[in-house]
Amino acid sequence: MTEATSVVAIPPLVATGGPMGGARLPTPAEAAQRAVQAVQAVQAAEAYATSQAHAHAQLHAAHVQAAQAAAVTLQQMLQFRQAPSHLMDAHQAVMLAALQVSAADDL
Repeated sequence: MTEATSVVAIPPLVATGGPMGGARLPTPAEAAQRAVQAVQAVQAAEAYATSQAHAHAQLHAAHVQAAQAAAVTLQQMLQFRQAPSHLMDAHQAVMLAALQVSAADDL
């Protein structure tokens, strides 16, 4: 069961036993209550979906940032491939970008 469906429990709409053992349809008040519960369930599902979409957007933004950092780092590595100290700086930047991606995936 997802979080959205577990927020509001909707009792099933079934006929119940009447006073003489026959089926009894729900009263208008019972049907209205079930309708309210159904609307609440839809609202909860929409809120859950919105929060998931927001988390996905944040993860995507973190991936974009990490890719941009890696691109800059690679460009620096190409520019300074003759200078070992610059290569170490570029390597550290690549490692930092990888950590950012890893941290974003943990969201």
